Amino acid sequence: MLGADASTTFEIDATPPVPTVTAPAITAPGTQPEVFTVTYTDNNQVNAATINTGNVSVMAPDGTTQIASLVSVDSGMSGPVRVATYSVPAPAGGWTMANDGSYAINMAAGQVSDVNGNYIPAGPIGTFNVQVAGARHHAAGRHRRRAEHHYHRHAGRNLQHHLH
Repeated sequence: MLGADASTTFEIDATPPVPTVTAPAITAPGTQPEVFTVTYTDNNQVNAATINTGNVSVMAPDGTTQIASLVSVDSGMSGPVRVATYSVPAPAGGWTMANDGSYAINMAAGQVSDVNGNYIPAGPIGTFNVQVAGARHHAAGRHRRRAEHHYHRHAGRNLQHHLH
């Protein structure tokens, strides 16, 4: 039993972890997945058991969304900082100029929390850019080659002449 002069202080933790995304830009064509990290930082402890596939998704510039797969987490134990590595596959046909743009990384609702049950709210947490180098030059080269062909109509047939 507490005496009349005793006091008790309670600190209520209502602060969810803060996610910070590190995602490299994609600048070369290929079929490699986009691999990125999310560092979860909390004033108490991030609940490591809540870090899984499905925590985050990636939305392409055209609005299509893919769930990111968890590749690894730096520790299975709860702690003030946890670093999770996620991946999303390349689009069908691989990363090309057609996929250029900014990709939004979004937190799903009710996914990652601290040990006190404070969940990171759903919404955007980061981005990565796709700007495939060389693809524009390749496409421009195709158009240039088409322009270098010149057609003549002769006796009802199309004849193609190459200009050098």
